[in-house]
Amino acid sequence: MLRISRQPSGEVVVGGVGGRGVWICAARDAAHETDLRAAVSRGLRGEVKREEVDLIEQARRAWVAK
Repeated sequence: MLRISRQPSGEVVVGGVGGRGVWICAARDAAHETDLRAAVSRGLRGEVKREEVDLIEQARRAWVAK
């Protein structure tokens, strides 16, 4: 599981502590990006930008490669 959180400053960070957070797993399918963006937006209670989704996806790939 990988933690994604929104810091009090509004910044979305991967692996951060504190702030409002959600956990994601390594599972991925064809609709993954749309589902990921919607789920993280709901969990963080705010819109997640495309750039933030890219950051999350890069971190997920690096985490899976370990």
